[in-house]
Amino acid sequence: MKRYFSLLIGLLFFQLTSLGQIEQHQLDTSYKQEIQIVPLPKTGPLKNIYLISNMRFAFENNFENGNYTGSRFRMQEWRPEILGEVYPGVSFRVRLSLFPNPQTSSTDNLKSNIDFLSVSVKLSSKAYLTLGKMISEWGGYEIDQNPINLFLFNDIVNFSDLFLSGVKLDYKVASNHTLSFQVLNANTRTFNEIYGAIPGETASKFPVAFLTQWRGTFAGGKFQTLYSYNMFTQAKGRQVNMFTLGNQLKLNKWKIQYDFKFSNEELDRTSVVSSIIPSSVTPYSALGARYIEHWMFIERTINPRLKINAALMSSDAYWFGNPDAGSDAHLRTAFSVVPSIEFNPFTDLNLRFFCSYVGRFFRYSDYAKTEFNSEDGNTARIQVGFISPLKVF
Repeated sequence: MKRYFSLLIGLLFFQLTSLGQIEQHQLDTSYKQEIQIVPLPKTGPLKNIYLISNMRFAFENNFENGNYTGSRFRMQEWRPEILGEVYPGVSFRVRLSLFPNPQTSSTDNLKSNIDFLSVSVKLSSKAYLTLGKMISEWGGYEIDQNPINLFLFNDIVNFSDLFLSGVKLDYKVASNHTLSFQVLNANTRTFNEIYGAIPGETASKFPVAFLTQWRGTFAGGKFQTLYSYNMFTQAKGRQVNMFTLGNQLKLNKWKIQYDFKFSNEELDRTSVVSSIIPSSVTPYSALGARYIEHWMFIERTINPRLKINAALMSSDAYWFGNPDAGSDAHLRTAFSVVPSIEFNPFTDLNLRFFCSYVGRFFRYSDYAKTEFNSEDGNTARIQVGFISPLKVF
């Protein structure tokens, strides 16, 4: 049995070294509950080590502007992961997102498909220090959960670098309140790789992100918060300032999560505004972009094996750096609806079968339609498949 476990670890690390590097993170309570699906007896050095295959597979039926465009079977997500405690107070986390042709990041020397490659050290009963590549904790519940559980992300999360290298300090202020502080690389690529040459703009010598997050619990866990303030520096005199207010309410068989995001980007980091503006208007990334987003997730537990849920989201994109003084700053609203039903036929295995609809709708302002030839549109996907953070051992 030990040889079998050793072979599994060896195969995983062979794959890691061939695709990129590795990373880690401490185990939070909610994640432990999700992955402990088949308790297996383990002893010795493997006692506190877990190997998980995060998967989502579906049969997709795709539509664009109401027209059927095709169907396919597709592995939507596969993120193999190994994590655990290797010494009292010392834990690690490694997770890959296996997608085609990962590139080596120019800032941290790691492959772009590496989510986590970090080590956490317990400094005291209240403090943990994490170093390596990790998720940038912007606050909110959209970014706080396993990606296999969400069929669609809002624009700020979808188009930004989420996994960055740096250092994090978690400090438990009280039994129900934790503060987190992160200092990370602002991006995985250099200024020129992302934006190119922008007249009058000089890249920062240390593009850095400062993130602060408060995780609070009230009323015995019925109400929780994930609030944050984040600042990114990318060019001299240009910053991104982001505020996120994440709220969660649990009442009986209902779970409701709501995130509000505000991102003021003196240099367009999210890149949606830049993608709307034709190169004939500005041949470089937009200055003075702003994004306001709402994200809500509602879940109703019918019984222990059956759940229905829906994600609702909207994202408004603004361009306040437009040299046209009489222009409308608002360029686009994207809103989405994702209802789904999940069924788990097992009592001791986290393997869920789902059926869902993923709809996105784009509405452009009159100014964007007139000046940039933007057109309203929509996309949709009807899918059935399975989700599982399948624990191998």
